[in-house]
Amino acid sequence: CMKKSSSIFNNSWKGKSFHSFTDSPFHKGTAILINDKLKYDLIDMHTDKDGRKVLINIRMEDQIYTFVSLYAPNQESLRVEFFKLARKWIKEFSKNEQNVFIGGDMNCCMFEFDRNTKTHLKDNSRKPLIDLCKLGSGCDAWTTLNNMTEGFTWFDPGRNIKSRIDYIF
Repeated sequence: CMKKSSSIFNNSWKGKSFHSFTDSPFHKGTAILINDKLKYDLIDMHTDKDGRKVLINIRMEDQIYTFVSLYAPNQESLRVEFFKLARKWIKEFSKNEQNVFIGGDMNCCMFEFDRNTKTHLKDNSRKPLIDLCKLGSGCDAWTTLNNMTEGFTWFDPGRNIKSRIDYIF
């Protein structure tokens, strides 16, 4: 989501959108989209300069909720640090750690059944990602609803690699 594209995007989405932008040629940013029928009050919003994190705190009825969208780096060594810093960042800006919902492209597989090859098992960013998951609900929404059913979100047809790298906690 580049800044110059935000008005086009906002015109096509009927609800409210919250963006974190970047001018990077490799990624364009991340966003949180809220349906226009949802009744809420925005408390505050936080973004990073790299376009990889956006966090909003909202009030619905008498509860405060924190919603976070993340876009993790592709490179393993950068992901390890990203997840550790994202966890601290969320703890710093969340208004209610009991109601934190985290989603996004993590560029990493958490579980063995999240990939059709086993190369990811040595990925050092898995542990920090699992720690980040515990900050939210403590569970992965797909796995909770679908047990261990495959639900791949990325596919490389040339190498026949399938992975689930997108999560909601």
